[in-house]
Amino acid sequence: MKSLFRDSTWVTLGQLVTSLTAFLVITVIASLLTPEEFGLYRFVLSVLLIVGIANLPGLDTAIIQSTAKGYENSLEAVARYKMKWSLWGSAASLCFAAYYFIFGNTILGTSFIIVSALLPFYGSFFVYFFYLQGRERFGEAAFIQGITRVLFVLFALGGIYLYPNAVVALALFLIGTIVSQFAGYMYVRRKYLLENDTESKADPELYAYGKKLTLLGSANIVATNIDKVITWYVLGPVATAIYTIATLLPLESIRIGRIMSQVMLPRFSKNNRINIRDFLIKLLLIEACLFICWVIYALGVELFFSIFFSQYLDAVGYTIVAGLIILTAPAYIMRSYFTARKEEETLKIVLIGIPVVKTLLLLVLIYPYGVWGAITAFVLGGVFEVMLTSFYFIKALELSSS
Repeated sequence: MKSLFRDSTWVTLGQLVTSLTAFLVITVIASLLTPEEFGLYRFVLSVLLIVGIANLPGLDTAIIQSTAKGYENSLEAVARYKMKWSLWGSAASLCFAAYYFIFGNTILGTSFIIVSALLPFYGSFFVYFFYLQGRERFGEAAFIQGITRVLFVLFALGGIYLYPNAVVALALFLIGTIVSQFAGYMYVRRKYLLENDTESKADPELYAYGKKLTLLGSANIVATNIDKVITWYVLGPVATAIYTIATLLPLESIRIGRIMSQVMLPRFSKNNRINIRDFLIKLLLIEACLFICWVIYALGVELFFSIFFSQYLDAVGYTIVAGLIILTAPAYIMRSYFTARKEEETLKIVLIGIPVVKTLLLLVLIYPYGVWGAITAFVLGGVFEVMLTSFYFIKALELSSS
């Protein structure tokens, strides 16, 4: 736990910088754009993240596990591999662009052309961050991430202030992200390629496992972003903007779970035995702390919105309920155990079953209840995620200790 706390602190600092810079950018965008424009911006970004599955995000997790086992010179190869596969996403984005141009929507058509052009580079260079985590250089990863995010903010905000519209905001967000990630990638590449043993063998399972994780995780990526797409088509751009603002901080809050899972993944990859009772007690203590965080959020969020999101005060009630999602953060820790142990059958059930249920809940509830239906599906999906993941996690620990 001391080690977890120390390394989680470093990762938390890096994620805190990421969250604060992302919050700063989205606050400025939300204040400069009308709700209709902001809804359009979020719709295109959600589609981007869905077609971005072609970027093989599972390789990010796979390289942590692979590097932790001693395969330490996959950085360049993985970045190139991700860019190559991203071309499929670019092709899909061009199809969206053609569709909207045919039906006379030049704004969305132009937006998806930008997505198509930049998608191969979006996320490919960020592999350096996961490479460092595999080497358990959490402090260095956090420091580099923090510095490069400053570049992102300066680039994005400068342009958005000069040209406040949805298409420009999208282009600047993507370009700023790519430039900042490339800077971190080049630093890590120059430093660690000199240190690495050039004779060390490549991980023969890296790409196959990364593809499997991508395939398994694709349902979750779709479910995480399809809510904005469905809200766009069913309720319109203004409702999409309100829903986005209402779930913005709750979604940021579950980064806590991602932080702890990133720290635990290398340890789960090396450690064969875990004390079930002690580990579950620690998870319950984490849940208690998270509940206190939610109470504080519920009490102070109205004042917070009046300062930063004065256009969206109608979203206060929605965001208080959505904030309960923070209680699902420990599910990420449990899921990292399955990833580290390559328990593919369990991962299939968890990573496919949970998103399917979330999407079905959204489809059932959004039509009769509107934004409240979407928020309810958002929270109930998280409850189901914790229950299912906990069941398989306890079962896996019992089997490993027997």
